[in-house]
Amino acid sequence: MAWFCKDKKEPKTEKYPIDFDSLKKGDRICTAVLEEILQVKAGRSEFQTKGLNFAKKVEQELARRGMDCIVKLRQESLHILTDSEAVEYISRTNRMGCNKINNAFNALGIVDYSKLNADDKNRYDRAVVVVSTVYQGVTEAVRRIPAIQNRAKYDKPFVPYKEKKIL
Repeated sequence: MAWFCKDKKEPKTEKYPIDFDSLKKGDRICTAVLEEILQVKAGRSEFQTKGLNFAKKVEQELARRGMDCIVKLRQESLHILTDSEAVEYISRTNRMGCNKINNAFNALGIVDYSKLNADDKNRYDRAVVVVSTVYQGVTEAVRRIPAIQNRAKYDKPFVPYKEKKIL
């Protein structure tokens, strides 16, 4: 049995803290193994913090080894998402992000600028710049969706910008 949990048996550690070579999409690192690696009991806020950091490190190490994937901490165990789970995760987080941007834009329109004092006007101006920048980034990402889909469809490398030649 590998060091990660596929059933309820006691996990074994072959390579410490984990064997990246045996990981594949869809695997799960159970709570008992995570508690051993992080040296924190599950259920504590420190476990969540260390678990999220560890998930990011696992994701980076797997990417370094050529396996691009998304690693998430779910129900106090680490999940390496399959491609279909990753699509669902990306679309769910995208919807949440777009809703936040929309709500921020709506909130900016509610404020009566003439009734703000100097400090509040400065904060409001900064907020407008931040929200506008995020909105611009989202619209740019939406514009690039066909190119990203084309890459996935034809397995071509994605080139974000074409260099423009200057006279």
